[in-house]
Amino acid sequence: HPPRFLHSFPTRRSSDLVEWAEAGLKVRAKDADWVESDLMTVYKADGSVDVDGALCGIRLRGNSTQGFPKKPFAIKLVSKASVLGMPKHKRWVLLASWMDRTLLRNTVALDIAHRTADAHTDGIGWSPRGYTVEVVMNGRHVGNYFLCEQIKIDGDRVDIKDCYEDVLESNPNPTMADCGYLLEFDDNFDEADKFRTDRGLPCMFKDEVPDDILNQVRARVEAVEDNLESGNYAAAYADLDINSVVDYFLIQELTFNDEYKHPKSVYMLIDGEGPLTAGPVWDFDWQTFVIPDQVAALNAKYGGGYSCRQTDEWLYGASKLAESTIWPWSPDYENDMPYMWYPLLFKDETFRQRVQSRWPAIYAALLGVESEIDRLADQNRVSDRFNQAMWPIGSSIKVTAGAAYNGDEDMTFDEAIASLKRAFTERLTWMNAKITSGDFVTTAE
Repeated sequence: HPPRFLHSFPTRRSSDLVEWAEAGLKVRAKDADWVESDLMTVYKADGSVDVDGALCGIRLRGNSTQGFPKKPFAIKLVSKASVLGMPKHKRWVLLASWMDRTLLRNTVALDIAHRTADAHTDGIGWSPRGYTVEVVMNGRHVGNYFLCEQIKIDGDRVDIKDCYEDVLESNPNPTMADCGYLLEFDDNFDEADKFRTDRGLPCMFKDEVPDDILNQVRARVEAVEDNLESGNYAAAYADLDINSVVDYFLIQELTFNDEYKHPKSVYMLIDGEGPLTAGPVWDFDWQTFVIPDQVAALNAKYGGGYSCRQTDEWLYGASKLAESTIWPWSPDYENDMPYMWYPLLFKDETFRQRVQSRWPAIYAALLGVESEIDRLADQNRVSDRFNQAMWPIGSSIKVTAGAAYNGDEDMTFDEAIASLKRAFTERLTWMNAKITSGDFVTTAE
């Protein structure tokens, strides 16, 4: 069985609470102030206590996921604590995985990221760790969740210089080179400090920064883009960590995570005068590890949902840019499919060769993923029976919620796991053949 996560609200301020009708609970709103009076207890899978009554605050999180019946949550501990063997920190996340019939897509995708990082020490770097858990809130069992590390600047997470904790106390007027910057490329475009590149990429700072530093970081990001667009690859790579960019691409394409087209949840970082570096990876519960024929069958049967790309094609090959006359004046600019800078990168022979040279070690590390899926399925099989009873994910329900099909919604748990394994192995086999032969799309814009 998965570990258990218990949460309780010893005291509640009604002004902070919203109705979670599907669970019969009141919970703190996403924009509620953090409190320090909630209690969090975590039991290991063997029943022993891992975290005992830690003071914390828990509130809703997410964007589109807020509209689904099973809600995700953010956690802020009063004091740093290790959870299930993960390094100490205050900030954690409970992902609901409501769209995920297998309950495991995030878990498996992050395992792929960790294996990729382990294959080469000079590439993608840190990505979140986590475990599936049974969650009980105020005495009510609310199902299977993915408890994981939140993406934060920290020595045990995104290991760059944090201006707030590492710099400002001794240097109240830091320069750009003094600090580290965690950037998110996401077309929700909802952070305080943000900009769009000339190509239309929506770049946001995860921490607020002074205008002069924002403009300097923007200039660096746009210089990379300008050099790529002009074919000046040597200059671009002088300020772009090409190995991390390769590894990031391989993870997105292998998991069939088409969300990097907009993009959504694409993270990059800059540490002082270091290069623009890809990662960490995040968000794999929506239309990943897909078998397109299964998606098409559900579309035909129920309607709704979204069309699905084919797994025997490179996702970035369908890049289509917004019309420059529309954005940036309209937030709803058309054809937002730039796929970051990958259409430009694959025009360069040096980049293509780097993909090929890094792939063999990564491919060898990924051969263990299928057995890991089996292990995780065994651990969560009983949990799924309860979770599916509480939070049914049949196709007709998904249409009502406006979520895309993954193709496995009407399957049993074991059938969905078999589909996940098939999608992974078929995509891995296809990518291995394409990369080994050097068969890439070089004409996308």
